[in-house]
Amino acid sequence: MFEAARLLDDIEHTGAMAGFVLGAIVGIAAVAYVSLTVATCGFGGF
Repeated sequence: MFEAARLLDDIEHTGAMAGFVLGAIVGIAAVAYVSLTVATCGFGGF
C-alpha cells in the first residue's frame, strides 16, 4: 500500500493519465468503426 506523503518527500509523477487518454482514444475509435460498420450493413468498414 502507499504510505502517506511527508513534508520533504519528492513529487513523483506517473504516466497514468497518458495511458487513460490513449485508451479512451482507442476505445472511441473502435466504437466509431463498429458503429459505422453496423449502420452501413458492413459496407462502411474496411
